[in-house]
Amino acid sequence: MPFYQVRSIDPDAVYHHCGQQPDCEAAIQHFNSNAVPPLGKTLTTIPTGTPCVDYMLIELERKAGGTGVGLDYVKSIPLFETTP
Repeated sequence: MPFYQVRSIDPDAVYHHCGQQPDCEAAIQHFNSNAVPPLGKTLTTIPTGTPCVDYMLIELERKAGGTGVGLDYVKSIPLFETTP
């Protein structure tokens, strides 16, 4: 199961860790309910609504299929704003 984090386009911003989740939508829902401070908008990975240019969801996976130490970058997933 991959790990997820939400990154801001601001290079000095802190990453928001979403932990290990079954899929990307579960990860962003975790972020929506635990973001501190609250963003004032709700994000989703489903391509509806307005594309979010401020944040991106990053999927990480263990090296060598789980046998290595640490994490490898897998892919970035675009986010979309929805009405809360």
